Amino acid sequence: MWQSILRARFIVRGDARWSIGSGASIPILDAPWLLNGGIINGSIAGGFYVRDFKVQSLISEQGKRWNAPLVRHVFSSDITDTILQTPLYEQVHHDRFIWKAERNGCYSVRSAYRLCVEELVDVSHHHRPSNWNDIWRLKVPPKVKNLLWRMYRGCLPTRLRLQDKGVSCPTNCSSCDSDYEDLNHLLFECPFSIQVWNDAGVWNDVQKAAIYTDTVANSIFYILQNLSKDIQQRIAAICWSLWKHQNLKIWENVIESSAQVVDRARQLIDDWQDANLPSQDAHMQQSAQ
Repeated sequence: MWQSILRARFIVRGDARWSIGSGASIPILDAPWLLNGGIINGSIAGGFYVRDFKVQSLISEQGKRWNAPLVRHVFSSDITDTILQTPLYEQVHHDRFIWKAERNGCYSVRSAYRLCVEELVDVSHHHRPSNWNDIWRLKVPPKVKNLLWRMYRGCLPTRLRLQDKGVSCPTNCSSCDSDYEDLNHLLFECPFSIQVWNDAGVWNDVQKAAIYTDTVANSIFYILQNLSKDIQQRIAAICWSLWKHQNLKIWENVIESSAQVVDRARQLIDDWQDANLPSQDAHMQQSAQ
């Protein structure tokens, strides 16, 4: 446990800063006391002359404000501007090291995790300018929406993805002779999946989405933004049924025909619609009364 904490101490240091009280405890150089936790590097020209001084020496004796003439005399214009923009608060009496990711200045695991995700880990490939409501508005069961979301984020455990994550497993497609089973193959390239799309009467729409876009994620949003609600619903359900088929084949060695995969998708939508009809009928009856 302590080893984990020590390994993560750079996170705490990286998002902590000084709250200036008197400034008597805060070194001028190499300490995060400037606006937004910035520091004055100790290697600046003339840094030797202020190395042993504290921030207190830059604060006016006539009140809690910066001694601007002194600051301008000692530092370059860019450092001077940063210092003078750093706020000093009368109500803060004591120097305190605070966690700048929380308003109360106290460290929390939640904000440390957020820092790792937002600032330290490159997740730019997940930041897509798409409208997530296109998924959540679909008239399909929640588990289908969740599957589409996972497809979009690239976190479905296809065999190729599992191997990339260090899981020892075969990479071949369980439904055909392809050597690589990734999500693109599973949905758009596998002969079995293509037969399923054809049986459902939507292969032309799905093929067009795959051709016009460069990733599975973009294909999903192309479908949600350009096709009718009925086709969207049908394609979403078949995506779920194809993933179900893949898991049944791998884990239970269940052999299914393309027609069975299509029928399961249709039944899923029919059952979901039937389950939602009573409340709609009751609402209509109350409105009539």
